[in-house]
Amino acid sequence: MIGLAISEILGLIQLIEKRESFQTDPRVEVWLVSQVELEHLRLIRSLDTYHHIDAQASLDDLLTRFDIYWSRLLVISEGAESQQLREIEGLDQTIEQVIATLEKIEPDIVNLEKDDRATSQVIRSDLLALGKPIQTMVLNTTNHDRGLRRETATQRSDIFWQVVGYFIGILVSGTILVLFLLWQNREARRLLARASEAERRVNEASTHLIHAIESFTDGFALFDKDGRLQIWNERFLTSYPKISDYIAPGRTVDELSREAYSRGQFRQIEAGIEEWVREQNKLYTMNESFVEQRLSDGRWLHVKGRRTSDGFNAVIYSDVTEMKQREAEFAENSKRLELALEKEVELSSMKSNFVATASHEFRTPLTTIFSAADLLHHYSDQMDDIEKLDYLEEIKQEVGEMTQLLDDILLVRKMEAGMFSFSPEKANIEVLLRNIVRASQNLAGNAHAINLNIECDSSDVSIDNSLIRHIVNNLLSNAIKYSPEGEPIEVSLSRQNGELILDVADRGIGIPENEIDRVFDTFYRADNSSGIGGTGLGLSVVKTAVELHGGMISVESTINEGSVFSVRIPDSAA
Repeated sequence: MIGLAISEILGLIQLIEKRESFQTDPRVEVWLVSQVELEHLRLIRSLDTYHHIDAQASLDDLLTRFDIYWSRLLVISEGAESQQLREIEGLDQTIEQVIATLEKIEPDIVNLEKDDRATSQVIRSDLLALGKPIQTMVLNTTNHDRGLRRETATQRSDIFWQVVGYFIGILVSGTILVLFLLWQNREARRLLARASEAERRVNEASTHLIHAIESFTDGFALFDKDGRLQIWNERFLTSYPKISDYIAPGRTVDELSREAYSRGQFRQIEAGIEEWVREQNKLYTMNESFVEQRLSDGRWLHVKGRRTSDGFNAVIYSDVTEMKQREAEFAENSKRLELALEKEVELSSMKSNFVATASHEFRTPLTTIFSAADLLHHYSDQMDDIEKLDYLEEIKQEVGEMTQLLDDILLVRKMEAGMFSFSPEKANIEVLLRNIVRASQNLAGNAHAINLNIECDSSDVSIDNSLIRHIVNNLLSNAIKYSPEGEPIEVSLSRQNGELILDVADRGIGIPENEIDRVFDTFYRADNSSGIGGTGLGLSVVKTAVELHGGMISVESTINEGSVFSVRIPDSAA
C-alpha cells in the first residue's frame, strides 16, 4: 500500500506538472492580438471621421481611441500573457514597431487641428503602414494557437490514460482516485468555460469587423483565391440592384459577371459576352486592378481590387456618377468657352475689317464731293446750269450715302449701349413707303427700276417712323448695291394672318446658303460681297428694328439669282 501510495503521489505530481503546462488558454492570446488589430482599424476610422465635414467627432474622441489602442499594446507587451506571447514568431518586433510608430505620431495627434489635412494624411499613412505587420502578427498568433491546442489535446489524452493506468494499479486507493477524477472534471469544466469565453470574444471582434465593413460609404466585397464571393456589405448589393437577389456566398466572379450581363446591369457592351467575362475574370487575378463601369441606369462605378497577403482579393466599388457629371459639365463649358473665344476673335477681326472698310466708305464720297466742289469753285463760270446741277446732285448723293453710313454707325453704338429706343405712333405706312421708294429711286437713277406694290389697307398703323425708314432704306440700299445694272427691284406690302408683310426682292448676286444665318450679325459680310462697298452694319440694324416692333425678318436667296427679304410685323405692334 505504501508503494502504491508513493506511486499514486508521484503520478499525481506528474499530472499537476503536466496540467500547468496548458493552464493558459491560447485563445486568449488570439483575442488580445485581434483586439490590437481592431483598435488599429478604429483609430484610422476615428482619424477619418475627425476630418469629415459633417462629423461631430472631437479631438478628445480621437485621443481616447489612441489611448485605448496604446493600452491594448501594453497588455500584450507587459500583461500576464506576455510571457506566452513572446514565444510567437516576430511578435516582439511587430509590437516594438507599432509602439515606435505611436510614439512618433503621438505629438502630431495631440496637436492635430481639424482642418490640418496634411498632418492627418501623414499620420494616416504611418498607421496604414502598420496594417500588414499587424495582420502578419494576427496570422502568426492564430497558427501558434492551433499548435498549442493540438499539443494540449495530446497532453490531455496522455493524462487520461495515465489516470486509467493508476486506477488499475491502485484499486485499493479507489476513493482517492475517485476524488482525483472529480477534481480533474472540475478543472476541465473551468478550462472549457474559459475557452468558451475566449471564443465569444473572438466572435464579438468578428462582429465588430463586419459592422465596420457595413459602415463603408462604398461597396465592398471579398473574394477567395478561386474567385468565390465570401464577404460583402449592403452597399455592394445596391451597386448592382439587378442581381442583388442572385448574390450569395460562393458565387464566382464568372457567374456574377454572366448574370449581370444577361440581366442588362451594364450599359450596352460592344464586346461579346465571352470576351467581356474573360476581361472581368482577369481583373480578379491581378495584384492590383482598376476598371470603370457604366451601368444601365446611368451610374458610373470605379472598381478597385487589391490582392491580400493570403491570396484573397478585396474589392472596393465607388459610385463616381457625380464626378462624371461634373467632368461632362466641365467639358461642355470648355467647349462653349472655346466657341465663344473663336466668335470673339472672329468679331474682333470683323471689327478691324469694318474700320478699314468704313474708312474707305468715307474717303470715296469725300473725294467725290471735294472733286465736284473744286470743279464748281474754279470752273463754274465756264459751265451751264445743267452741268452745275449735275455736280450738285452728285454732291447731294454722296452726302446722302455718308449720312446713311453715319446713321448706321450711331444706331449700332446705341444697340451696344442698350439705348436703342422704340417710339411707335399712328401713321400711314403706304405714304411712308412711297416717299422712301421715291428717294431711293432718285439715288438709283436709271440703273434700277424700283416697283412698289401695296396690296392692303395700311393707312392707320402703329409704327416707329424712324425705325421703318432704317429698315426700308437699308434693304433698298443693299438691293441697289448688289444687283447688276438694269435689274428691277420689287417692294410689296401685304397683310396675312394678322401680320403686315413687307417684301424687298432683287435679282442680285445672292447669298451663299451656308452664310444666310449670319448675314444679320454685326460687321458680318458674305464672302461673295468682296469688292462691293459696305460695312456689315445695315442688316444687323434692320433685324434689331424689326424685333423692336415685335416682328421677325427672314431671307431666301439663290446665288446669282437674287434675294427676297421678308419683314413680318404683327397687328398687335402694327
